[in-house]
Amino acid sequence: MKIHGERQVLEIPVDLGTKRNLLDGPMRVGIHKTKAPLYALKYVAPPIKDFMNFKRMENGNEVLINLDNHPNLSDSELIGGLIELASRAKNLDVDWNEHEITARCLKDLKERQPRMNSKNVA
Repeated sequence: MKIHGERQVLEIPVDLGTKRNLLDGPMRVGIHKTKAPLYALKYVAPPIKDFMNFKRMENGNEVLINLDNHPNLSDSELIGGLIELASRAKNLDVDWNEHEITARCLKDLKERQPRMNSKNVA
């Protein structure tokens, strides 16, 4: 590879691997480089710590909407959402065991309990 000023030139024989390549000499191939910023890449890596923080949600309705998607929540997210909902609605006269969304969450939580770690169970 030879460098001519700013441009790089790669020399490849015309008939590489044949008897004629010694007679014809090298063929010049230009290399075009483009300068592109890194943020222009199409692939974006997923975030490492991507979890739902129910404490930052403004009201109990937002917590309920996110708990409705309980099959896609991790064990700690599901437990944290139920605890946060119970702490926000202390003054309300609501039976969370019979509420349709929380009843499904509790049923799912009971099914997940055998595979939970000790931190989640406690």
